[in-house]
Amino acid sequence: MTIDKVGGTNYIQPNKNAKQVDKAYNAGVDRVEISTESKITSQNEYLLNVIRQTPDIREDKVIEGKEKLNLYMNDENAKNNALNSLADSLADSIFSVEDDE
Repeated sequence: MTIDKVGGTNYIQPNKNAKQVDKAYNAGVDRVEISTESKITSQNEYLLNVIRQTPDIREDKVIEGKEKLNLYMNDENAKNNALNSLADSLADSIFSVEDDE
């Protein structure tokens, strides 16, 4: 069985209403908008990573506290002033709680 040609390409007519379109069609400017929820989630993830990387004990602050404590323990006046200040603070907090009741 053979299939004969049905007329070839001679019967194809161009569309006369078709318009030429430029290749660089100006469709506008591309832009990306990030939702507020996405921004908050990203910020939270960043903060969690910072917290995870931060050591639980800050050695520099511990050393500084020990040095100050040694200074107060060696100086009698400073030690007495610190103890008196602590006693005053405790007394104020105790008496202010009783006054509130």
